[in-house]
Amino acid sequence: WGASASATPGLDQGLDQLSSPAGIDGRIAYFIPPAASQNLRRDVRPSLDQQVWQVVGKAGENALTFSWLPGELPPGDWYVWQLSGPGGSPIPGTVLSMSDTTTLPSVPSFQTRYYALGIGEPEIVQVVAVSPPAGPVRGGLTVTISGAGFAEGATVNFADRLATAVT
Repeated sequence: WGASASATPGLDQGLDQLSSPAGIDGRIAYFIPPAASQNLRRDVRPSLDQQVWQVVGKAGENALTFSWLPGELPPGDWYVWQLSGPGGSPIPGTVLSMSDTTTLPSVPSFQTRYYALGIGEPEIVQVVAVSPPAGPVRGGLTVTISGAGFAEGATVNFADRLATAVT
């Protein structure tokens, strides 16, 4: 991954590289680009600022390990963290400084992991309590969620229903 003044958010011939098919044992890793319909082995963006790269690792018969050389990272204070799924939230306890370590924990056989790479540590939402812990399906209750890392303009879902007001 990286940045180039001639890059766009989409697929750029000569800069980005399309992902190869899975190996003979089923392992594959690729970037999920923000504005391209194909998965990439190399994803170059117009800038490093405010960018987060999503990476998918799918292990086949054998575990899959991600590794890097800290001296070859693009400029900046790079971090990697595991996501709850594609486009998901950072999982607490998984944030690693890419200059302090060289590998991620292996993706176990026949499992998939989602990661993000970015400059600076991500904001992680930590829910400490939900009160009341349950309510009627029809809704109508005021629910208090306490914790840390909540952002201005955040939304809350209860199953497939969006909360009517968040303060």
